Amino acid sequence: MSDRWFVLKRNATLHHLVPISKSIVVDLLNILGVGFKRHVCVFSKGQQMNWYYDVAGIDDVARMMLKKVSIKNFNENIKDQWVRQAKKLDKLLSKVETTKLSAISNNKLFSFYEGVVNNLELESALGTLSDFLSSELVVREAKKNLTRLHVVKKDFDDLVSVAMRTRYVSPYIKEQKDFLKIVCDKINGYNITNSLKLHSKKYWYLQNDYAFSTKLSADYFKELVENYIKEGHDPKKEYGKLNTSINKLSKEKNDLVSLAFLHRQKKFSDLMKLTDIHGLLWDLKKVEMQRAFYYLDLLLKEISNRFSLSFGDIKWYSPYEVRDLLKEGNKANKAEINNRKIFCVLSITPKKVSVITGLQAKSLATTIEKNFIGNRTKIYGQVGNKGCARGEVMVVINPRIKSKFKKGQVLVTGMTTPDFIPLMKNARAVITDEGGITCHAAIVSRELNLPCVVGTKNATKILKNGDIVEVDANNGIIKILK
Repeated sequence: MSDRWFVLKRNATLHHLVPISKSIVVDLLNILGVGFKRHVCVFSKGQQMNWYYDVAGIDDVARMMLKKVSIKNFNENIKDQWVRQAKKLDKLLSKVETTKLSAISNNKLFSFYEGVVNNLELESALGTLSDFLSSELVVREAKKNLTRLHVVKKDFDDLVSVAMRTRYVSPYIKEQKDFLKIVCDKINGYNITNSLKLHSKKYWYLQNDYAFSTKLSADYFKELVENYIKEGHDPKKEYGKLNTSINKLSKEKNDLVSLAFLHRQKKFSDLMKLTDIHGLLWDLKKVEMQRAFYYLDLLLKEISNRFSLSFGDIKWYSPYEVRDLLKEGNKANKAEINNRKIFCVLSITPKKVSVITGLQAKSLATTIEKNFIGNRTKIYGQVGNKGCARGEVMVVINPRIKSKFKKGQVLVTGMTTPDFIPLMKNARAVITDEGGITCHAAIVSRELNLPCVVGTKNATKILKNGDIVEVDANNGIIKILK
């Protein structure tokens, strides 16, 4: 196997990874005629997962998107398709929520389950085109176009970064702004009970991931508000900083679009419109996934109750095995499920979805690891918040598990959610695999004035606990010192 791989480290169980990985490899190919060649997910120690995706597949998608960049309304049509698919999924999730699941037939339960999984796959496939933005081909195309605008050399890298960001405000920024408004109201003596209920109704999904789901209550956000005030933060100031950051990016990108127009570089303007749309879809897709996982878990809990299985076991069934269970009553082999919890590999190609255990799984994982792009002393990403710091690395994948994170360490994770904030407050710097300038890690790091590098693709796999690193968040570079 000669493929080269990038990797993301996640807290995950098998069941929820199958439809998301399948969407990127199989459904994307069916929709656009091109997709990722293969995804391999290596699970160990219960819920820790290394998610390998092939560089060649990302580059193939990038080439196709770059060829179509100037086709009128091409990317707007993809966004419209995603919106229609997300509405279908939302409608189905609402039905699941309002139905007494224990009272319906197995056939109806199967229909709900099949509908959620299939619609989630299609929505994820359309939204996941944003992944191609991580291809070096796209960055090189942006740089090539930018050289034709005769910009000042010292501004070149900053302008590349501007070109690659979205001007759309992500739902995660909107949540933070709404939260800060509530804090301001609390400080000013207003009753915030209704505001907290509305906030919970709108943003209940924020902690959900590939292994865990819950609905965050108004009391949860009330505690966050009280802690925020207790720690002496200034919500009005932070709200202003958020607005300034949003407006600054919008102005910088608008100016860059105008400059491209002035120099008759329409292809560059089209490329920046493309990064706008797919940068937004990346966040919207993530929200939809976080919401859908909660309702998938409701369905899995009902299925496990009916067939006398533990919820912990059924989350290691593949969707194919869950369908077989509902239609035929066939349970997966208990010993096989236990083996998957210890160590297994999910391999997805356009022709086959396989769950592998035992020596074959370990051999495949070893082969993948050999071709992993990880033998480097420098890691590169996007600037989340500028600054420089040195410190000892602590990799944290699941903040709900009690961590030995110490004050002054460098926090390294896949992506942050609100429950990472206590760790971030004690961190010297933050590094993530995923995200851009508008992601949660970047927002909170700006509030806390922490050096932050996001979107590295593989920091959680390359960096180990105890490594000493230099985080140059002015240029998006992490250097391993020791």
